[in-house]
Amino acid sequence: MRSIRDLAALNFFDPEKIEPDIKPDQENGTVDINYKLEPKPSDQVQISFGWGPTGISGNCGIEVYELLHAESFQQQEPSRSLPPR
Repeated sequence: MRSIRDLAALNFFDPEKIEPDIKPDQENGTVDINYKLEPKPSDQVQISFGWGPTGISGNCGIEVYELLHAESFQQQEPSRSLPPR
């Protein structure tokens, strides 16, 4: 399917683990497609050094795309450390 190829081309998901869940609805004449996706790590670390007539130069960089995970947004039990007022 073209949509699976388009999802794989984004390079955010593991292309071998893209699983479509196709559910046709005969009454409405529609089809619901849900995709099971597994995120692919895409963090990067870059380091470069060089020299020239003016001296030594260097550069470093880091890119972190998934700093906050989905677990951070799940609702948690309220803290019971303080008594209610």
